[in-house]
Amino acid sequence: MQGLAVDDNLACLDQVPLGMALVRGDLAVVLWNRRMEELTGVPGAQAAGSPLGQHLPAFCRPSLQETLCRVLAEGRPALLSTDAHGELLPLRRGEARDGAHYLIASPFDAGGTTGALLLLTAIVPPEAGAAAEDGAPPAGASCCQDIDARIEELGIAGDPGTESEVLGEFVSTLNDLRGQLQEAVAQADCAAAMRLAHRLAGCALTMGAARLGALAARFEREADARRTGGLHALLGALGAEAEQVIAHCERRRSKARA
Repeated sequence: MQGLAVDDNLACLDQVPLGMALVRGDLAVVLWNRRMEELTGVPGAQAAGSPLGQHLPAFCRPSLQETLCRVLAEGRPALLSTDAHGELLPLRRGEARDGAHYLIASPFDAGGTTGALLLLTAIVPPEAGAAAEDGAPPAGASCCQDIDARIEELGIAGDPGTESEVLGEFVSTLNDLRGQLQEAVAQADCAAAMRLAHRLAGCALTMGAARLGALAARFEREADARRTGGLHALLGALGAEAEQVIAHCERRRSKARA
């Protein structure tokens, strides 16, 4: 990952298995993580300091530039999808170029860096699953498969009542931990963040959500090292992955109750 005067704490973004980029108020790239390099073929050193639209041409469009400016001005995230905006990233061959991909743009202010954090939440080939409902990003294929496999291992796939109850408790616990984790990060309470991330990792892995568990474990290590700038960035990645997990669990619960 390459960037311009970015706090060293943000180096943890290179370990996140999702494409991430940070842009400042003038929409110039501040940092570009390793996964984004792999997805687009654009080196971080080349992206840093240049206009976002130079490497992601979709962001040359006034409508998308205005969306990012609103994120920065109003402090509220925005979801951008290929369904609404066409191709958002010029994905390299072999990276599901023909599939749907989604970006969450969130306000970012940590480690002396202020801007908008762009997080690629999913790359889903057309055959990987149904389209997203209500504008939410679809669950990634591996996330769905891991959770489905765990439901089978637990022997509750054929018991609609039990499956719905177990998944409901999992989703409730996950939402509670996310809320507490956000509060801990907002208060710069690294000790509490570390404990909560540890619990979140265990909760996720118990239900087979391996990617979420790995992100939570990474978050725990960053909190233990008191790298607060990295925590803000990882919180966005955790939230996006958790949304995918929750969406898949709720779909399974709906089918179980039908």
